[in-house]
Amino acid sequence: ITVQGGTAPYTYLWSATNGGIVPSGQENQEDITGLVAGEYQVAITDANNCLLSKQWTVTAPPELLISEELTAHQNVLCFGENTGAIQINIDQSSVPNYSYSLIDTTTGTIIQQVLNQTSLSYTFTNLLAGNYNAMVTDANGISKTVVGIVISLPTNALIISKTIITNATDCIDQNSGAIDITVSGGTPPYSYRWSNGETTQDITNIASGNYTVEIEDANSLNNCSITKSFKIYRPPPIEITFEETTTINCNLKTATQQTVAKVTGGISPYTYTWSAGSITGVDNQIMTTTNSGGYTLTIKDANNCEKIQFLTVNLPTFDFADFSYTSLGLTNYNLLSIKDPIQFTNLSTGTYTSIQWDFGDGSPIVFEENPVYTYNREGIYTVKLLIEYATGCIETKEETINITKGYSLISPNGFSPNGDSFNETIRPKYLGFTEIEMSIYDSWGTLLYYESDLNLKGWDGNLKTRSAQNGYYIMIVKGKTFYNEEIVENIPIKLLK
Repeated sequence: ITVQGGTAPYTYLWSATNGGIVPSGQENQEDITGLVAGEYQVAITDANNCLLSKQWTVTAPPELLISEELTAHQNVLCFGENTGAIQINIDQSSVPNYSYSLIDTTTGTIIQQVLNQTSLSYTFTNLLAGNYNAMVTDANGISKTVVGIVISLPTNALIISKTIITNATDCIDQNSGAIDITVSGGTPPYSYRWSNGETTQDITNIASGNYTVEIEDANSLNNCSITKSFKIYRPPPIEITFEETTTINCNLKTATQQTVAKVTGGISPYTYTWSAGSITGVDNQIMTTTNSGGYTLTIKDANNCEKIQFLTVNLPTFDFADFSYTSLGLTNYNLLSIKDPIQFTNLSTGTYTSIQWDFGDGSPIVFEENPVYTYNREGIYTVKLLIEYATGCIETKEETINITKGYSLISPNGFSPNGDSFNETIRPKYLGFTEIEMSIYDSWGTLLYYESDLNLKGWDGNLKTRSAQNGYYIMIVKGKTFYNEEIVENIPIKLLK
């Protein structure tokens, strides 16, 4: 209130009738608050003791009253459906507009709500079975709640009361699964519609996968049905892979293969049975062998399903390095010669990855398979062949060869043609020539004898018309080696009859 006139200050005295109540402690205040409906009077006195009285009436809206319309209550018709309904009426309105809220008492959450409604009735629909509270709130924020509203299932609900799943675990038959269900409640008889097209209560001889059945009872009024899904499991087939490690010992010339079996599929644990080899590992999954050949591994899983896998072990063999050689001089004269190309032939066994020839004379390494090499200096040389195999092992073959000048020429220095059949002629001994000739000269340089033939007969000491006298002569031997080099030797000889 606002007071004017008189002489301040003013005093106040509040009182109430007809249900009004002056809040405690506010009797002498200028303004009072927090009032209920009723009649309120105030007596105001100024400083001159002048008095003024005034009266007001405070009114209140009607109390909000709500209830559930029981005739509209709808329980769930069929198991699992959301066909429940709750109607809430405002029996005594207060301050519109109104909000209607439905609360699930199990979770404490509002599952349906409408706001700013003018209607004095609202129906919550599509409800599942459960316990609910319904609340109405007016424009002043005043709420009233109907508690403990129950939406129930039918007393004899259609349900699947028992299920037996047989997974398709037969080792051979992929269609060894089955689903056996027991249905109760509702109104028998029941009809069945399976996702694979079957209409029987149970299905058998089925493969792995997902299956759904829709079951409907004979209640024509409610037409109740339920749907449920199932999963038939079949383990994947047993698969075996091998992890192979080969160990090579070049010095001992041994090869060992370790094979580790990796198994997937089926149902663990597995049993491992090898046909041969040395077996190790926690589950006998490791086989070690030094022998090439065929091996089998038999796996049985926990369901006694079996898988046999064949394994071929191909261990490397330990071969050797070897070579041969030939040349024109070796073939014709049984000697190796300078300036005579030598054909080296690799005779090494097995499959190799690299080859090296060292001819022992300081020349560069040769990487050809079958090289031809010519020596230019006489000497003793060690020829080395080095072979590297895929195993990483290196084998060598060494052979010492004698490289000669390629020919032999031996000339005697005397003869005695006296008819005793011994030392009657003179001629050189030679080897490695393709052409050879000999000439005999006297001390004056006169040619006394000449012969050219690979098979020299020699000089018998006779001249054209007489026999030569005892004395000294010169024999000149001239020849061409098989590698086309000319050789000339002058040899003093003595004729002594």
